[in-house]
Amino acid sequence: LHLSLADDNRIYVHIDRISPAVSAAGDGTCRYDRHRSLSHMRQEVFPLVMRSYRPSGEETKRTRQARLNLYDAQRAWCEAVEAGRQEEAVESGLRLAGLLAAEKESARLQARTLYRQAIASGHRDFAPAAAFGLGALLEERNEIPQAVEAYEMALASGHPEFAPWAAYNLGIVLEKIGRPAEAKERLEGAIALGHPDLTSWAALKLGDLAAGSGDPERALEAYRLTISLRHPECASVGAISAARLLARTGQNKPAETAYEQAIALGPPETAATATRELEQLRKVEEHR
Repeated sequence: LHLSLADDNRIYVHIDRISPAVSAAGDGTCRYDRHRSLSHMRQEVFPLVMRSYRPSGEETKRTRQARLNLYDAQRAWCEAVEAGRQEEAVESGLRLAGLLAAEKESARLQARTLYRQAIASGHRDFAPAAAFGLGALLEERNEIPQAVEAYEMALASGHPEFAPWAAYNLGIVLEKIGRPAEAKERLEGAIALGHPDLTSWAALKLGDLAAGSGDPERALEAYRLTISLRHPECASVGAISAARLLARTGQNKPAETAYEQAIALGPPETAATATRELEQLRKVEEHR
């Protein structure tokens, strides 16, 4: 069940067929799993985002079902191609690719072809979406150099949705293959793009990366940005991460303040973790 508060202060509710979240971790937090998020994006979010860029927001019942049903998606794509409706063919092909990417290997090969066709179309919205989708598929197949190339295409497009996602994913991938300096650069780029969700995710990841590479000042700067953005998932995690880093470096008073921020930000599970760690820190201080 997904609840979101829109800019007009209305609450929107829907059911995600694919949950992008994982169960609670040992420290009580619950984070989004990136690979689950990619599947969720490709199969459910992409069609909604792309529809918002169409000249008309109207869609038939068949079109809605084609986003979720592989057979109907294939039929919609074939009909658009046979009728010579170019933009509709690119869009339906992109939707079909997202479904095929979750199938067996032979289907994934067709997904690659459809993604590349959408990229070649040069469409201002569908081409960046296809580049990102192709990058995600290639990353899942562990074809990392090709995935990086596809993500770079999505990033270079400057698309307001898919460029930030690509920058964030590049940061993750480049760190994995031992290119931390480039990973930091891409994460900083993702932050600069100002996406309402990805900015917080990228700042949190940048903080972890900087902390792990012996740059505590840069890490704290990133964590504080995460806290200031008040993202419902990331802000409290950023506060706990900052508190732990401050405590490790002997800055116990600022660490207490960061723990208190995590408690205030919630959610309850994260607040409970912060409360326990704050109590432990204060006990250590009392015995000094």
